[in-house]
Amino acid sequence: MNYMIFSYVKTHEVENGLFIYNEENGTCYGIEGIGGVIWKGIINENSLQVIIGNIRQGYHPGITLEQDVKEFIDQLLLNSLIKLR
Repeated sequence: MNYMIFSYVKTHEVENGLFIYNEENGTCYGIEGIGGVIWKGIINENSLQVIIGNIRQGYHPGITLEQDVKEFIDQLLLNSLIKLR
């Protein structure tokens, strides 16, 4: 699965992560750590499996990695920040 960020969603890098602004409804989000890696993977048009693989290589997280990434992406979808490509 591939995702894309809606055109009304703007991303700005800040000192400790990313600032995400939804111009359509005025909502702001702060993303850091692995969330930032996921967001940048979406920006780079990586598939879900590539994003998970990149995190697994760089961070060596526990067994729940795939489920955690999917839940984070579900929240991005629910908040109308991204959509399926």
